Amino acid sequence: MESNNETIDNIESIQTERMKVLKNEFQKAFEDIGKGVSVEEFKTAIGDLQPLKAKPRIVEKLHAKFNALFVSNAIQLLDDFMDEENLDGKFSELSLLTESNAAYEDENAWRPPGRVEKHIRAPLIAEKLKHIENLKLLVEEKEKSVEFFKTKVTRARDHVQLQMKLLDELKDVATNSTVNCETVLAALTKHEI
Repeated sequence: MESNNETIDNIESIQTERMKVLKNEFQKAFEDIGKGVSVEEFKTAIGDLQPLKAKPRIVEKLHAKFNALFVSNAIQLLDDFMDEENLDGKFSELSLLTESNAAYEDENAWRPPGRVEKHIRAPLIAEKLKHIENLKLLVEEKEKSVEFFKTKVTRARDHVQLQMKLLDELKDVATNSTVNCETVLAALTKHEI
């Protein structure tokens, strides 16, 4: 039980440390913003005021006071915001979540794709999946019948080509036979005459 309290105290001290670092970084940023307006620029901005034209030291003091008030007011607003939004509590929740999920850091987790239409399933998804499966079966059936007709047409073409080849050979033989017959007839006709 005591080690659990030590862990909680340790986490709280880390959170307090983080809040101090955050506040210090914001304070530096606010100071840099305040220093962004030089004394000359400040004089130019408020130079039209008659009482300030006669006394240039007052403008420098006013500039320094303006910067100090700006930083203190900005830090006060930051403190109010931190208290109002309970940032310390939110940071401690974030630390606990980070600590509890450290074991799962190397695992790839499912994440939604970012478009609601893609990851919310329709109520009739089972029917759609069944319809898709039926369409796939129909496509497979059509592809098989196309393949069957394709082989049948290929066989018929091969048969036609074979028949044409045979016809060409018969034509050649017939032409040769005709030539031979004419030669024989001419030879016979020569001898009889």
